[in-house]
Amino acid sequence: MPVIRSLYSTAAAAKELGVSKKTLLKWCREKRIAHIRYPSGAIKFREETLNFFLGHHTVPATNAPSQRRAA
Repeated sequence: MPVIRSLYSTAAAAKELGVSKKTLLKWCREKRIAHIRYPSGAIKFREETLNFFLGHHTVPATNAPSQRRAA
């Protein structure tokens, strides 16, 4: 039986990464971050993808403090 993993919406993933939704969608178009696109057009991100991306990429700094939750 497959394991169900957490999927994040574009808004939730952008918040986790500390970027805007517009930036995250740009990264999707540029194929800089793995995502799942549903036939409806909705885009989702796996939790492990976000963790990998954060561990291997420098995310632009913002004025707001990080909203990243402790694991």
